[in-house]
Amino acid sequence: MPAPAKAKITSAVMLWPLEGTFEDKVRAAAEAGLQSVGLADEYTRWDAAGLLRAKRFIESFGMSVETVGANPNWNTRPVSLVNSAEREGFLTELRAAIAAAKKLEAPYVVVVSGKEVPGQSRDEQYASLLEGTKRAGDLAAAAEVTLLVEPVSNQVERKRAIPSTFAEGLKLVKAVDSPHVRLLCSVFEEQAEVGNASGLREALEYASVVTVANAPGRTEPGTGLIDFKEVYKALQKAGYSHTVAMEYTPKGRTVASLKRAVDEFRVAVNERGASAVNPLNPTEGPFV
Repeated sequence: MPAPAKAKITSAVMLWPLEGTFEDKVRAAAEAGLQSVGLADEYTRWDAAGLLRAKRFIESFGMSVETVGANPNWNTRPVSLVNSAEREGFLTELRAAIAAAKKLEAPYVVVVSGKEVPGQSRDEQYASLLEGTKRAGDLAAAAEVTLLVEPVSNQVERKRAIPSTFAEGLKLVKAVDSPHVRLLCSVFEEQAEVGNASGLREALEYASVVTVANAPGRTEPGTGLIDFKEVYKALQKAGYSHTVAMEYTPKGRTVASLKRAVDEFRVAVNERGASAVNPLNPTEGPFV
C-alpha cells in the first residue's frame, strides 16, 4: 500500500474508538488513506521494544504517530491539574507520556486537566490549573514536544472538567503564553457542553488538533447534530494548517466509514472544489 498523500492539513484518526487489535486499527487507518494515528493509553502496555515495534509497524504504511494521550482514565483516577494535591501524580504520568512520545516521534501530548474539585471555588481551581499547566508546559518545552490541552465535559457524571469549553481553554492557553502549550479542540465535546461549536473559530489560532465526531453518541460525521461541512469551511477560512483527527465510532465497516469521513473532509476544505484524492492512487498537489 503506498503512503498517503502529504497535505497542508494532516489527516489523522484516534485509534481508541475503533474495533479490533492495535494492528487491525492501524491497517484500517492506512487503507482509508489517513496520514497519521493518535494513541490514547496503548503505550502504557509497551516496553521500549514494544514502542519501537509499534512505531515501525505504523511507519510501514507510510504513516506516523501524531498524538499520545497523557493521564489515561483521568475521569476515574486522582490525576488532576485542577487539584493541587494531585499535581505530582499528574506530572509523573505526563513525564511517562512525553518519554513515549519521544520514542514514537509524536509531536503532541494530550492532557485533560481534571474534574471540578468539591468545596473549591472556580477561581481557586483555575489558579491551580494555570500553575500546573505552566509546569507541564515547561516539561513539554524541555522535551521539544507540544502539550495539547483538551477541554472536555463529563456528561455521564455531570462533573465538568476544567477547562470544559473552547473559551475556557483559550483563556488558559493565552495565560500560559508558551509555544509549547496549545489546544486540542473536540467539536463533539463542545457540542455536548454548550450546544454548538461556534467558539471554534476563535480557538483555531491556538489549536494544533481538531477532532471530529458527531453528537449525540460520538457517531460518524453526517449522522448527528453537527454540520461538519460548516466546520471544515471554518477551518479553511481561518487558514488552519495543522491536524484534523477522526475520533468517532464507525458505523458499519471501519475502513468504508473512515474513507467516507475523510473524503467529506477533503472535499469540503479543498480550495479548488476538486474531487477527493484517492489515497491508494495519490496525485500531486492536494490541499488535504
